[in-house]
Amino acid sequence: MVKLSSEQKQIVENTIIEEARRINHKIFATAVCSKHVHIVAGVSEESIEQAVHRYKYSATLALRKFGSQGKSW
Repeated sequence: MVKLSSEQKQIVENTIIEEARRINHKIFATAVCSKHVHIVAGVSEESIEQAVHRYKYSATLALRKFGSQGKSW
């Protein structure tokens, strides 16, 4: 099981916020926990599944950029 460190949680949160700005998706709140993430977001043209995939993918790339290896989710 993957458990995010404090530093990794901050990377994930920053990445989600940056990606939302990039695609103009309103994020009202985030809660990045050690083992999961909560996002409260506005309506999007993407399906929920697509949005989840987008944020997971972006966060995984960011974590790898900072040295994380293996499965993130």
